[in-house]
Amino acid sequence: MQGTTAPQHSTPYPLNLTKSLRRLDDGQLRIAVTSAANAFAVDLIARFLQQHPQLQVILNIANRQEVLASLERNDIDMAIMGEPPQTLGLVAMPFHRNDLIVIAAASHPLRHELNIPLQRIAEEPFVLRELGSGTREAILRFFGERGLQLRQSLVMNSNEAIKQAVKVGMGLAVVARHSVIVKMESGYLCSLSVDGFPLRRAWHLVHRKGKQLAPAPREFKTFLIEHQYVQHTDGAEELL
Repeated sequence: MQGTTAPQHSTPYPLNLTKSLRRLDDGQLRIAVTSAANAFAVDLIARFLQQHPQLQVILNIANRQEVLASLERNDIDMAIMGEPPQTLGLVAMPFHRNDLIVIAAASHPLRHELNIPLQRIAEEPFVLRELGSGTREAILRFFGERGLQLRQSLVMNSNEAIKQAVKVGMGLAVVARHSVIVKMESGYLCSLSVDGFPLRRAWHLVHRKGKQLAPAPREFKTFLIEHQYVQHTDGAEELL
């Protein structure tokens, strides 16, 4: 007489997945963000934490050079920044459009002009970020490639300080559009119509090549992909 086999009871998750989820909920995400991406990145991380409230996030906001140094020392899991260098052995995923625009005080004489030539804009005083800023490098490279040099009136290491300086008429600035929407809607700043602008850029999620990501940073990377923040590597999709 053949014996009978006891029924097998399945568990909700495979054991390895259950352990992975437990490690995720008890995990930690160490991330650095360049100061230009501060407001946008904080909002993004807040949305991620709504799904994983037990996670601990250690967030460092610094300039581009300091963020790259943290990646090189392996002090952090990943970073959010503009275009990273290609010489440090980094993996970079572009996500979310980062259009750079020229801003001025709401009362600036050029506020109603259309298609202002770059040569005319270069005659105006500019408020720039400090050395090592990715935004600063992008701006100076853009104008330099066209044989133009900006009039540097002020150098500041804070985007908020730059917006305040522009607001009171101390010069023009090039900033991320999303960082000044509120001040433009409030009537404190305006965006100038300048030939070649906005400069279309992207924010990148960056980590060291070959780095074995722990569950929490791996889940954050998955979060960006699943919510279609990340552009596919074939470039077929538009950045949001």
